[in-house]
Amino acid sequence: MKKLLFLITTMLTLVACKFVGSSGGGGDYIMVWEIDPSQQMSIQVNSGSANIAPPAGQQVNPGSPYDYCTTGTDNWMVVNVYAKPNGQEYLTTTTISVQNNKPQSQDSKGNPDGVLVFTYVKDTVIDGDTRHIYTIKSSQVVSTPPMITNSGWSNGLGNSNSTLITPNPYWVQDYGFDDTGRWTVIDGAIYQSTEASTVSTSPTFGSRAYPVNITNSNYDVDASAPGTGFDGVWQIDIKIGSDGSTTNPYCETFYLAERANLSWGPSNYSDGSTDGGDAGHSREIDIMETKWNGGSSTVFGPQVNIPNGDTTGWNTTNSICVNQGLRMASWSDVGGAPTSDFITFGALISNNTLWFYSYKSDGSQWYVSDPIEMSNKTYTQKYPFVPYIGTWTSNSETPGNFKTGYKNFVYLKSTDSKISGKNPKDNPEAFGSVLK
Repeated sequence: MKKLLFLITTMLTLVACKFVGSSGGGGDYIMVWEIDPSQQMSIQVNSGSANIAPPAGQQVNPGSPYDYCTTGTDNWMVVNVYAKPNGQEYLTTTTISVQNNKPQSQDSKGNPDGVLVFTYVKDTVIDGDTRHIYTIKSSQVVSTPPMITNSGWSNGLGNSNSTLITPNPYWVQDYGFDDTGRWTVIDGAIYQSTEASTVSTSPTFGSRAYPVNITNSNYDVDASAPGTGFDGVWQIDIKIGSDGSTTNPYCETFYLAERANLSWGPSNYSDGSTDGGDAGHSREIDIMETKWNGGSSTVFGPQVNIPNGDTTGWNTTNSICVNQGLRMASWSDVGGAPTSDFITFGALISNNTLWFYSYKSDGSQWYVSDPIEMSNKTYTQKYPFVPYIGTWTSNSETPGNFKTGYKNFVYLKSTDSKISGKNPKDNPEAFGSVLK
């Protein structure tokens, strides 16, 4: 369900390009140009041929795709390339030529120059017209990792670096750009705000982050970050910032999702929701959600879920999966939401068996699920889980005006001596605060 994040990769309403007398008699060939989510760059049109739609001054920014229409064989435009959105930090100028409905950037002699790289994504139909979607990257732009600081909070990654020092694991934002100010350290915890972004070119209020090991100055990554794995225990303390009700448009989360490409950016994201992510469907386990099937606005509490998009579910016959979520307890048990203190939420996967659990701030166990066997044989999980923290909203453009706190992230493999042969239902004393 996390594909609903109201982030910069959301497709905006596009205006179709219509011309009279298009060459070939087949109507307009409409391309949609989007900035690749891995880069926070922009381009701006200087001039072009008579057979193109975009006017001089037109910009393509992250999160603001542009409809480009070809109407003849002589299709070209001169564009400036910038390192940042809204035409900031000029890099170079190149010419985009569209030949046989395929775009490329080229030098003054008509040779490909590699300044802009167009990658075909898919076709989509809007208002009866087919759009051919391409993403744009630039060889001139190097996007630094959109890190959350590891300093000042118990991040669970084994370092407290506030700047990039490789090789080391870091929590990175996973929605296409470095949303400065979204994540802040307060009293030993990292807090994620639902205020409107101050740096995005389109409205953003939600966010998502996961840990990844960055191996070198080229920003290569590998699967050695704590939390990247097929089994083990994932645990974190959360201070709920919303009222936790189903009428609240925001959902605070801690969940696992299988990830094939560990590099950051929505184009690499997948999950088990009905629609999946930009990278398709993968297995997902929702350890805690504040909004889904929680009941009325006066009876609500933390949810767990086992999504089954494209038959990826862990166990498709379990009532949690069948009912698309289960409320495990009531927020009133811990004094209501927003919570006055941090609550521990976790999940254990061991020997193809899953448990959900939670502990109150006083260290006592709040709830624990029965063991859930991995019984779905139609789907094979090829890639490891990574843990995600953050808050999402599906359709609200109103700031949430609250912050969610996270601290004390823990990941242990199932073979670790602290938990080997144990589970939170039969051995509640082995989980929760003793793992911090």
